[in-house]
Amino acid sequence: MFINSRNMISRIISTAIVVVTSIIALMCALSGPDQIILHWNLSGDVDSYGPKYLILTLPIISFVIFLMMIAKEKTPSDRGSLRALMRTEQYNSKHAKVIRIITPLLLLAILYVTACSAGLFRMCTMIPFAIVILVAIIYIYMSHKSGHTEDGSMVR
Repeated sequence: MFINSRNMISRIISTAIVVVTSIIALMCALSGPDQIILHWNLSGDVDSYGPKYLILTLPIISFVIFLMMIAKEKTPSDRGSLRALMRTEQYNSKHAKVIRIITPLLLLAILYVTACSAGLFRMCTMIPFAIVILVAIIYIYMSHKSGHTEDGSMVR
């Protein structure tokens, strides 16, 4: 029950982020400027502009990532060996926890890029980079941690 409530919280947050991303993109596409920002350089200055309808790709990407993460969370891992299969439930539980943590973070990065493309915020390139680095660190740490058994030996 407790795991399911955490799962629901992650899905609610992720769904809310996808909805907000979609609303921003639709508002920009329907009543925003004729062009949106497509690319920034490392200092946050605009490099290129494009047609405003291209902003609609960002909520689609968010939705696809959301669906892929849900599918990955539900798909049990097949680690290949009998010993690993005996510990599959423990591994899958920890793997699902990693996905519950990183999905909203990835979607948050896309939301930030969408808002900046729409001109709602000025792009600070450190924010998306920091989110992606944080996701990578969490994934590596949690995956490494989930690869060990109770006594500290590796699951093979």
